Amino acid sequence: MRTRAGANTTITTLRMLENITRPYPGLLRGTMILVNTKLLGIFMQEHLGVLIVNRRLAGRCRGSNPSGPLGGFLAVLGDELEDERVALEEAMRSQGVRPTRLKNALLASSEKLARLKLNGTLFSYSDLSRVYELHGLCLLTQHRIFLWQTLAVLPNTRVRAERMEARARQQLVVLDEHRAAAAALLTEPA
Repeated sequence: MRTRAGANTTITTLRMLENITRPYPGLLRGTMILVNTKLLGIFMQEHLGVLIVNRRLAGRCRGSNPSGPLGGFLAVLGDELEDERVALEEAMRSQGVRPTRLKNALLASSEKLARLKLNGTLFSYSDLSRVYELHGLCLLTQHRIFLWQTLAVLPNTRVRAERMEARARQQLVVLDEHRAAAAALLTEPA
């Protein structure tokens, strides 16, 4: 009886796994990877929200810094973040994942709440605001690097994910240069 119950448990477990996993060819010839589609869907949805917040933050930072090298970079970054959002939504569709509009709306509103942090002035933009925004953009860009690294194992997204990861790494270098320059202003005598 114990063997029979164990066999039934194994069959039930395998049937459950069929509903949440999908086999894909591995990166090495002759190998296969199993993907937990449920968890992958949650992961993709949450990172879509991160991309939306990232784009909104880049737009807000650009609105306060419209000119000069930072403004030009942020204009390009906004367009590239929109390309990434489209790419992620296409990858989600290829996995059968639909974006959750409510979750995305909540995340977008959280970006607006983040504007309430103290910056040394009550109603205006300050040098500290710029540092906070650039710091946030650096952190969100690192998140995007992890996203594209994770998706690069899927054969139908690998090439695009590798390209997006490389671009995010380049963006992070430039963002960090701007962040360091903005932070240096904080230590100058007033």
